Amino acid sequence: WYQRRVHGGFTSLHLSHLDVLCGLRTVKIGVCYIYKQRRLLPGEIPSTASELDKIDVEYESLAGWTENVEHCRSFDELPESCRRFVMRLEELVGLPIPTLSVGVGREDIIVRARDERDCD
Repeated sequence: WYQRRVHGGFTSLHLSHLDVLCGLRTVKIGVCYIYKQRRLLPGEIPSTASELDKIDVEYESLAGWTENVEHCRSFDELPESCRRFVMRLEELVGLPIPTLSVGVGREDIIVRARDERDCD
């Protein structure tokens, strides 16, 4: 229910700056906020600055990758751990990520085929 509530009509996401994660041994994804030792419901977040300062984040750690992705032009060319990262993000947000940017140039975009996406 959270995914549909938060999406606000979005049907997909674009993941940019995938190239800046190259070289990290571990990539962390924030999956939950914790406030006063209580896991917050998806979409629930305190609204004052003093409360926000006391929020902890629960992370899920995934294997990183060392390979340069800037020259990749298809999803299959990405390192396996990078592909797992993208697919895990799709699982968590409940939306497909059909396009990925892997560099600074306009041509540094991967457009995934429909059968490469988990959340369609």
